[in-house]
Amino acid sequence: MPRLDMQARQTLSDATAIIDVTGPADKPVFAFSSNPQLPQDEILSRLLFQKPSGNLSAFQALQLANTVSALSGNGGAFDSLRRSLGVDSLDVSSGSNGGPVVGARRAIGNRLSLGVKTGARPEDNGVSLDLDVTKRLRLSTGIDAKGESNIGAGLQWEY
Repeated sequence: MPRLDMQARQTLSDATAIIDVTGPADKPVFAFSSNPQLPQDEILSRLLFQKPSGNLSAFQALQLANTVSALSGNGGAFDSLRRSLGVDSLDVSSGSNGGPVVGARRAIGNRLSLGVKTGARPEDNGVSLDLDVTKRLRLSTGIDAKGESNIGAGLQWEY
């Protein structure tokens, strides 16, 4: 198993964030520091949202808490909820007006998955279907609550 020993630096408005990634590739350890020194959640807030944690919306604070939980090896705040709902993925993101959108996805067989999402606006609500044609080719289609549909194809390589 390869071992990681990497460091990334990002200049923020009033500090420099330092991210160290170490350990085995299948279980990396993330450490956050900064110059001048800030708490880890504050560093993440500035990296993710470009603002101090005290200025986050409730939705952004929830995203920050989930990210901190996931990076600490606890699987994220939504992991137990995802398992109890019986879905393969559960996420919260921002919709077209910046409000929260909740999405869930579940595999239906080996190559087909169904996703649903809901939010405050009609364009934030919808259903999607993904078909893995080959190991690297995926076809996707979806429709939102306004009746607008989309279709796409994607290629994926993992290194």
